[in-house]
Parts: sequence; structure tokens; C-alpha cells
Amino acid sequence: MLFVFDENFSKHMAAALHLLEKSAFDDKSIVDVTSAELFMGKKGATDPQLYEAVGKANGIVFTKDKDFRHIKLYEKVIEEHRAKVLFFRSSKKVILFWDILTVIVNRWQYIKEKMDGDCPPYVYEFDINGGISPRPF
Repeated sequence: MLFVFDENFSKHMAAALHLLEKSAFDDKSIVDVTSAELFMGKKGATDPQLYEAVGKANGIVFTKDKDFRHIKLYEKVIEEHRAKVLFFRSSKKVILFWDILTVIVNRWQYIKEKMDGDCPPYVYEFDINGGISPRPF
């Protein structure tokens, strides 16, 4: 399984999660974690470009885009390329880096288990209070 953290997350967070994954020798569900910048080989790829590339790699885009409510615009590219998109939603208007990191690390095994598999739907919401659920287009 591959997780690609989009540019709204720190590329260093993705790198740290990747290192932690590689350190978990007893975990049978080791995944690759990378940043969008590293995965795409450039900074500033558009959402449709990222969704297409990650979909072709059978991966999952982890995003916290503020414009994610416009996901309907990307429905065709997501479905066509079978890209999974996990939208990080906070109940607070402002959430700090360390809060985000703590929530993701504490729920990482749960996130991996919920995102495993290839079946639709392809868009999910990760609510820090309620878990992961399908998100309609």
C-alpha cells in the first residue's frame, strides 16, 4: 500500500511516517509513505495530476485541502484512475502541526486497515473524532 501526503501536509511528516513504517518489523501491513513533491518529482502538481498518478500506482492521497468541498470537479479523474483520496477533517478551525501528527500517528494502524482494498468508494473522510467514512462526491 502507498500513501502520498499532498502538499498541504509537511513533506517531513510523510518522510517521518515512512521511516517509522520501515522500523515496524513485526507489522505485516508495512506501507510506503511519501510526499506529493517527492512522488511527482516536482512541487506544485495539480490535484488532478496527483490523483491520476497516485491512482495508477494503486495508492492513496492523504489531503487536508481547504477546497476539498470542490471534489465533485475531480470525480471523473478519481474514478477513472481508481485513486483513493483520504480527506483529513478537523473539528477545529485551526489545528497545529503537532496536533495533526499526534492524531495521525495514534490512529495510523486504524487508517491503514480502513484504507486497505481496491473497492469503491474512492473518497473517504478522516474525522479526528469519528474515524473514517466514505464521502460522497
